[in-house]
This record gives sequence, structure tokens and C-alpha cells, in this order.
Amino acid sequence: MNGTTIYFKKIHHGLERGRSRALREYDVTGTQMDVLDYLHDHEDETNTLTELASSFGVKHTSMIHILKLLETKDLILRKEEGTRSKPVCLTEHGKQIMQEVDRHKREKDEILYQGFTEEEQTALRGYLERIYRNIRQCAAWNGGE
Repeated sequence: MNGTTIYFKKIHHGLERGRSRALREYDVTGTQMDVLDYLHDHEDETNTLTELASSFGVKHTSMIHILKLLETKDLILRKEEGTRSKPVCLTEHGKQIMQEVDRHKREKDEILYQGFTEEEQTALRGYLERIYRNIRQCAAWNGGE
């Protein structure tokens, strides 16, 4: 591994370790939190099973399983509206958890960007976005995304 790649690996490992520790507090998995995060970010939209499965690139059956688990934890609600596609939304408990998660994210970002000027933060985000686009292009060449 070259010098840059090893730092990406170390950063990823550190972030995931911290995320796993934080998620245990809420009794959710990373995938479940990703769905909660999506619903939180798209709360003004109608989110259906089909839209969620499509957004995450998974089969309906996989998303149904995730939603059932979140429902049993009282984090989401599938509204009954007389149609086949039931809108999915966060419960009050789910919204409360997401407010706490947002606070944790802001605190984590403050730590990550310590010592960086606003200009450096903006430049770094731009570089990371460019690297991500390059990786996606490479993954497409190799039969990935």
C-alpha cells in the first residue's frame, strides 16, 4: 500500500470503530442506522419500501427485514393509508435518537477538522469527492458499482 492508501485505511478503521461503539448505545446495526439516517434526511418526502430498496441498492426482501427490525424497536412506522405502498417514517423515539446522532456527528466533525481553516476544510472535501468519483469509475471498470 502506498502512503495515501494506508491513511485512508486507518481513517476508515477509526471511524468505523467509533461508529460501532456509538451504535451499540442505540441497539442498532450500521445498516439500520443508515436507513434511519436516510429517513431523517428525507423526512419531508414520502418514503416507500420500493424507494428505500432502490436508494440502498438492495432487494425488497432485504429492506423488509431491516424495516421490521426497526419497527420492533419503535424507531420507524409504516403508515396505513389504504394503498399497497405504505409510507415509512421515523417515530418520535426514532426522531429523538436521530437528534442525538446529529449532535454526535457535529462533535465528531469538530474533532476531525481541528487545526483546519475553513478554506482547508472546503478544499479537503473537494479532494475527497474527486477521489471518490475516481474510485467509483475504477469500480465500474472492475464490474463493481
